[in-house]
Parts: sequence; structure tokens; C-alpha cells
Amino acid sequence: MEKFFGVLSAVIVLASYPVYGLRVWQRKITPNIASWTIFVIISIGIFLSYASSGAKENSLVTIGPLVGCSAILVLTLIRSKEKRLSILDWTCLILGLIAIVFWFLTKQNPSLVQYALYLALFADLIGLIPTIVFLSKHPEEDRPAMWLIFSVGYFFSMFAIKENTFANWILPLFMVIVPSFIWIPLIKYRLKNNIPVKEWI
Repeated sequence: MEKFFGVLSAVIVLASYPVYGLRVWQRKITPNIASWTIFVIISIGIFLSYASSGAKENSLVTIGPLVGCSAILVLTLIRSKEKRLSILDWTCLILGLIAIVFWFLTKQNPSLVQYALYLALFADLIGLIPTIVFLSKHPEEDRPAMWLIFSVGYFFSMFAIKENTFANWILPLFMVIVPSFIWIPLIKYRLKNNIPVKEWI
């Protein structure tokens, strides 16, 4: 059963990206290029460190962000005119690189590699700040569906957890809760302005 939920969560998370990517290409969504650059680096760190920290079937869900974030970043680089990074953006990038380096240094020791995961999540949290700030001013520049589906996918990954360790639970909990700081305000904005549901996707 754990394997089923592991695959299900991975499919749902991966499915959250294609339409989002299409909207980016159509310029109906304007991703924050700094955040998505950070997401790619952090997704590499999380992909590497989560499985090494003891996760099994529930680690499959980390493949979606690795592939999806990379695709969104490429599309954003092609379609976006704004490519500058702030000091905060560079700080997050450095933290992500540190997490990856730390993973390589600790991958043989599951009791230590979990700290690379925590550092990656911390950098991911900071990486969301540019997007949250941007969307607080321009909620029309993004759509909530992808962020919501992403959270749902990670929710199902909780049912794939075999070992009840903090390291196993922190990632899905983080990925369910943190994106809500984006999709909840985006939904509120659309409800307030009577925007059709088709414009949420």
C-alpha cells in the first residue's frame, strides 16, 4: 500500500507542472525567476538528501519537483524579460548549494544526511519569499491550481511513510503547508473578484 501511495503522490505532483508550464509559455503566468532558480537547486538537494535520510517509497514524490521545476525554469528563462537576482535570492542559491555539498559529504551516514534535507527546506522557504512578495502585489500574474495540486500530491505521500521519523515527515508536511501561503491568497483574490474557475488553472 505504501508503494501505491508513493507512486500516486509522485504522479500528482508531476501532473501539477505541465499546465503551469503551458500558461508560462502563453504568458498567462509570470513566474518569479529568482524563486524558480532556487526551486531547481533545492529540488536537487531534496531529491538527493530525502532518499538518503531513510525515505523509501515516499521519496518518489521528490522526482516531480526535480523535473517540473527544471522545465518551468527553462520556460521562464525563454519567456521572461526579468532575469536579475537580489541579495536575498543569491543567499538562497548559496544555501541550496551548501545543502547539496553537505549531502555528498554525509550521504553514507543517514543520521547526518537529514540535516542536508533541513537546510534544503530552509532555503526553499526563503526561496518562496520573492514569489510571495511578487504575488501579494500582482495576484493576477499566477494561478492557484498548480500550487494546490502540488500540496495534494505531497499529502498523499504521507501514506507512503513506513518509518515514523522526523526526517520522513518534515518534507511532506512542509510541502503541504508552505505552498498554501501562495494558493490560499490566489484563491481568495479570485473569489473576491468573481474570476471563473477556468482562470484558476
